[in-house]
Amino acid sequence: MVRKSPGRSAALLSHTFEGHTFLFREDGYINMTKAAKAFGKKLSHFWASHQTKEYMEALSQMPGFRGIKLVISSRGRYGETWVHPKLTVFTARWLDVRFAVWCDLVIE
Repeated sequence: MVRKSPGRSAALLSHTFEGHTFLFREDGYINMTKAAKAFGKKLSHFWASHQTKEYMEALSQMPGFRGIKLVISSRGRYGETWVHPKLTVFTARWLDVRFAVWCDLVIE
């Protein structure tokens, strides 16, 4: 399913994994707020991890990634966190290994 995201020019793509619907933007970013909620986890715990900080730092130093937003967040009651495709599988692995494999296949 494709639908326009309110306030964005990119369309959202809905994909279902084990009965949960996950949203990807057409540029590959995933709504990780909804993903974490589906697995009963808080993203704040993920972002606080030393391994996460180290991975994001290494990725941001790779050619072609300098200045690229790896994470796009909005605050507030309906805040969302969208994660760059190259960070999606790393983040998804923290949630569930099978979900990470599925994300990898969806992103392809």
